[in-house]
Amino acid sequence: MGKSMLCWQWAHRQLQSTTLEFAGVFWYSFYERGADMGDFCAHALSFTLGGPVDQYKHRKTADLAAELGPVLRKRPWLFVLDGLERTLVAYNRYDAAQVRDEELKAPDTFQSRKPQECIRPADSHLLQALTATAPSKILISSRLMPSALLDSRGSERPGVVHVLLEGLDATDAEALLRSIGVRGDSTAIRNYLTKNFGCHPLIVGVVGGLVNSFRKAPGDYDRWVRDQADENVISPEADLVRSRSRILWTAFEDISEDCRTLLTRLALISESADYETLLELNPRLPGRPEEVYPPSEWLLDIAELVDVYNKEKLAYETYQKELVRWRSSPDFAEAEKFLQEAIQDLTSRGLLQSDYEARKYDLHPVVRGYAISVIAPERRDGVAQPVVDHFSTRQDVRSDLAQNLNDLKNGLQVVRTLLHLGRFEQAADAIASLSGALFWSLEAFDVYLSLVHPLFPNSWLQAPRGIERDTLSWLWNNTGLALWALKRYKEATECFQLALLVAVDLDDANGVLVKLRNLAGTAQDAMQFHDLERLDEIVHAATEILGNVQDLALRSLHRSEHKCTMGDFESAKRYWLQFDALPRPTSRSLYRNGYGEYCLARLHLFQATVDDALLSKIDELAKEGNSRGIIRNVAWLRGEWNLALGNWGKAAEFFDEHIRMTREVNLVASWEEARLALAQLKLGESHPFSDTADRIASVDDPPHAALAELYLALGEFEKARKCVYAAYVEAWSAGPPYVCWRTLEQCRRIYEALGDPEPKLPHFDPKTVQPFSFEAKLSAYLEKKAEEKRTSGDGGSQYVM
Repeated sequence: MGKSMLCWQWAHRQLQSTTLEFAGVFWYSFYERGADMGDFCAHALSFTLGGPVDQYKHRKTADLAAELGPVLRKRPWLFVLDGLERTLVAYNRYDAAQVRDEELKAPDTFQSRKPQECIRPADSHLLQALTATAPSKILISSRLMPSALLDSRGSERPGVVHVLLEGLDATDAEALLRSIGVRGDSTAIRNYLTKNFGCHPLIVGVVGGLVNSFRKAPGDYDRWVRDQADENVISPEADLVRSRSRILWTAFEDISEDCRTLLTRLALISESADYETLLELNPRLPGRPEEVYPPSEWLLDIAELVDVYNKEKLAYETYQKELVRWRSSPDFAEAEKFLQEAIQDLTSRGLLQSDYEARKYDLHPVVRGYAISVIAPERRDGVAQPVVDHFSTRQDVRSDLAQNLNDLKNGLQVVRTLLHLGRFEQAADAIASLSGALFWSLEAFDVYLSLVHPLFPNSWLQAPRGIERDTLSWLWNNTGLALWALKRYKEATECFQLALLVAVDLDDANGVLVKLRNLAGTAQDAMQFHDLERLDEIVHAATEILGNVQDLALRSLHRSEHKCTMGDFESAKRYWLQFDALPRPTSRSLYRNGYGEYCLARLHLFQATVDDALLSKIDELAKEGNSRGIIRNVAWLRGEWNLALGNWGKAAEFFDEHIRMTREVNLVASWEEARLALAQLKLGESHPFSDTADRIASVDDPPHAALAELYLALGEFEKARKCVYAAYVEAWSAGPPYVCWRTLEQCRRIYEALGDPEPKLPHFDPKTVQPFSFEAKLSAYLEKKAEEKRTSGDGGSQYVM
């Protein structure tokens, strides 16, 4: 059944061995829901040290890993990590469970990452640490070799042995067939399995199932192979992938259409399914009564609604009786009988993996991918709609309360199924319902991009077919938000511009303001400060014409933030007070709890007047609103504050927390890594800091200023000079006043320490300014809307500042 079964069998043999004695054997599967490296460490420590797993689950992965290492070095344990590929970049995609090996490539989400790299850098460090845990042994199964286990030349690290599983030995493949009752010429069997399938164990089992199900002579390989029609005979020269697909086609043709439908529905589910789910997806299940929900108890508190409550209660009680009759009907019994027989038959054919004890059922990725690929277009809706219906009725955790992706499992399954069906408009709507949780509760921007990527197969900038214009407007906007978070500023800007033009066409005033504010925010992070100033002016004018009080508050807050970045603290304070005088925006998509206070604290940081009480208030507000990004950024702010004060230990603690939270969601934390290294260096810790700095310097878009300060502390002055010049040029941007004030001040201190003069760079030249590509169309739209306001008598806003 593949590498998992091989590992399981091998582990059992080690237990029976008289030459090896282990303190214990621990199996961890990354195919289970919620499985990741942090969860692995928590369960491993619970197993090796005792105690409930919950006492480890809420600790940092790095701390758990540091505790696990000595445990494994003290006594010999045997650990099996099955399906580790789920932690790799190549499998960070919505259809990871269905993807076939030949289809693997790095998703567009990770243009600078290799498919075999860990999604989270912290996982790479843990894997590398596990290579030095003798006398314990670690067995890993993976569809790709993790690069964390290889050195810079691509060779195995010391302590690592890599065995490529290319298929069974021909003798073993034959023995497998004979063990399930297949008979026939030995040489013919071995040649057939080797030349056509490389003795892939799954396919060997499928062939055995076909031979045993051969009606003319069950179990007779020689008769079976002779009976194949010429067009079904696989040529020995055929490539293994085509041969594998051909035999799977033969296996699928050999079962009933209802069994094929059942397999396909199971294939659409991205994890193992329980028996109850299989029963719901049973193609022979009779139509169930239309669902009726119980009445709401609050209806009884209102006298005129008591009759409504009684009517709804009666309807619900009737539904419950109909449900009992439905489950007791002969048709239901027949359907369940079919399902049980189908499970046994499909399992014996090697097409279904059945854990009868746990009542869990799953498919090998090869079978899963094939089952989905062969759904005829005209049958897709009929086959897959029950999967959509089943998971649509299951409630997920509320968007603003979600703590992890498992809280969104049903909605994610609906999206994945709709994408497989090619029902992109419906998929987009389903993604929209998840985006609030993905963005603001979980910061799962990479997951969002993996979901919407099938809608943009060629380019983020090419409008997908079958998507309505109003859907496209927010779809481009949200894609821009995700790209912005992943620091892909150029692509984000282009998406926002396209979304803005669609919003103008649709006369979507709120959408126009949202896209303009996002363009300004991206310009700030991309250090395009003259563009930022111009965009702020456009936002100001557009808000006067199109905005409400919520938009006015956001305009002032963002203007304050941008002025702070450019060092105009007086204006930043004035704009913040304007924001504070207005009601806080209530839409979570526009404003996260605590963000206004965070902007104020950032202003205080830049002026060296940070207030710990304010930071504590921000933490409290952000936790109340489940605003993960703000919680993470407060850790950054505390780290910078303590670094400035010389509190190295505290700074290291907060930077480590920020890095952990950032890596958990696959965002970039290069700046914080450099700051953490500086704090640890000041503490006198002994790490290869120079190597750390060089590694950070090699990433895309390195944090030049933070690296310059780190190299300076290391005494590597030439590297410091190179980095500080790059940082200075970047912070200079268009020239004063359009600069990144704080980074420029940091560079000046470094130049002073080096004894070098500041570079002489050109000042801002107004002649270089070009209008934005959308500016003419937007101006015409705003003029039109302003005229409409004048005509209607609503000449201006009462909230103008």
